[in-house]
Amino acid sequence: MLDFDATDSLSHGNQEVRFFHGHHHAYCYLPLHCFIGPWPVWAQLRTSNRDAIDGTLEALEIIAPLIRESLPEVRFILRADSGFAREPIFTWCELNEVFYAP
Repeated sequence: MLDFDATDSLSHGNQEVRFFHGHHHAYCYLPLHCFIGPWPVWAQLRTSNRDAIDGTLEALEIIAPLIRESLPEVRFILRADSGFAREPIFTWCELNEVFYAP
């Protein structure tokens, strides 16, 4: 199971490229993470002036082939919160035989 999430990481002081994020009511960064069980397989620090799914397809395009190369028989599932339930992600999953559970 590939578990994607974007979470707020509060900034302190006047750090570069900090932005106010209305959902979190704070100045923060919005890193993108992907885990397989307890193991992190992707961590990308990003500014918070973006959509939470930005970079998800690019991450999948790197992670999925690596998994298939190591474990060609494995079937995997993309799990993410409702913010990731978007047509481009669903389409990519269907074209690349990745199951998803939004």
